[in-house]
Amino acid sequence: MTEAQTGQGGIPLKVAVPVLIGLCLLVCLPIWLVKYPPLVDWPLHSARWYLLSLPQNGEGITEFYQTRFQPIPNLGMDLLMMVVMKFVPPLFASKLAACLVLIGLLTGGFAFSAALHKQVTWAAFLPVLALYDQWFLMGFANYLLGLGIAFWAVAVWLWSEEWPKPRRWAVLGLLGAVLLVTHLMALAVAVLVVGVFLMSKHLPNSAAKWLLPGIVVGCVVMAAGLSLIGKTPYSWGGKLQTLDWLLRGPSDVVFVLVAAIGFTECFTFERRAVLSAAALLVLAILGPSFLGGTAFACDRLTLPFTVVLFVGLGSGAQRLGQRTFAMACTTTIVVGLASICLYLGRHWMGSSNSAVVMLGAHDELTVGALDDLADRSTLVTYDLKKHSPITWQEQRHVPDWILLERPVFVAQNFAKNRQQPMIFKPEFEEFHRYQNNNPVVLKTWEELSVELPKVELLQSNLNRAYEKSGRQPTDLYILAMTNDPSQPSPEGTEKVDAGKDFVLLKVDSDRVRP
Repeated sequence: MTEAQTGQGGIPLKVAVPVLIGLCLLVCLPIWLVKYPPLVDWPLHSARWYLLSLPQNGEGITEFYQTRFQPIPNLGMDLLMMVVMKFVPPLFASKLAACLVLIGLLTGGFAFSAALHKQVTWAAFLPVLALYDQWFLMGFANYLLGLGIAFWAVAVWLWSEEWPKPRRWAVLGLLGAVLLVTHLMALAVAVLVVGVFLMSKHLPNSAAKWLLPGIVVGCVVMAAGLSLIGKTPYSWGGKLQTLDWLLRGPSDVVFVLVAAIGFTECFTFERRAVLSAAALLVLAILGPSFLGGTAFACDRLTLPFTVVLFVGLGSGAQRLGQRTFAMACTTTIVVGLASICLYLGRHWMGSSNSAVVMLGAHDELTVGALDDLADRSTLVTYDLKKHSPITWQEQRHVPDWILLERPVFVAQNFAKNRQQPMIFKPEFEEFHRYQNNNPVVLKTWEELSVELPKVELLQSNLNRAYEKSGRQPTDLYILAMTNDPSQPSPEGTEKVDAGKDFVLLKVDSDRVRP
């Protein structure tokens, strides 16, 4: 493809494709540099995929769970990974899934930009800066996979304008069905973007130029007010606090860069994309946070907002010249990726190392190992950290990693959700109601002593159900995530292991007899 064919500011595919492949490899690299990627919900999802891949014969870890497939719009990664994990080690497959999400988002944003501007420009690589945002760090697997497909679907919708109608609607219908199965919110993003595109055909392009920095400035101003409302109930205060997740982690530099871009002459602004970004942001702020049993329902629209915002940036080569424009884009990407690397280097390595210690996955470690748990035992998790649990979030679901290797009943996992294809068996319902899918948050060790009789009763009831079905009773363990692991063990427990930020306790067998 020649410069003339690509248009002013365009780049040939023989240059764009290697750059895109290089960025894909680069963004996937952090996933492989740590043993356990600290993506909050990822262990939950990984454990579910692994369980779905196993023969459902009630042996081993499947003793605790039962499949419950139903037509729900939240199954994309489950259907894929339950097959992959039959052939690939589960932890390796889990990392492949994370890479698939990143590659899907990056290539989807690239394709969307190319289709929108009818050429490939250096600006098409800018969505790379949005990938490691809060929602990827939260590990929302099906949604993130669906979002990459949604960007591809919008790109195909733009590319297919001249296709024969039967062919076009067959392809778009297939993509819509895939999105519906993968995640409903991803389908909603595609529909919203297409809808705004159709309604904004006749608006002047100049409107987008000033709307873009206006959006960014509004976000920054609202986020700056968080110190005043950060401790209010989850209403408007909580909604604005969720908006702060746009500026959390490596995403802070993204908004600084976009704000700077908005006031320069480096880029043109495609009105439809910028208006779509505005619609996504408005819905993220005003839409419900809980919808149909799904938490952060509309809040998570901040990720497609950022990607679509970048997609709306076109080439400014007419003003700057091709070389200057390429340098402007490259500098923006390098600065953004440097910020991401600094963030991951500071947070990911420490979080992953803590997980390695907690799970006992390092041969040289002699303490802090969940591999001391007896098979078929029950593990209940408490958070006794003195700060807000959200800052401890990377460790919240670390115990679920153990399900990839050991038949242990982890009471805090995904199977509490009736909308999932793998749920607890009936005899585990009481734990299900007590633990939910997060650690039980306590303030003091004294509160832990108060809580222990409750879980001991639950374990006693579980052991009674075991006896009735001819199975052996099991042990109860407590994982206490704490800033002070030197605290004495509560009465009736034995300290099995300890790390710098957790304690593993075993409850006396006499206290959990049927």
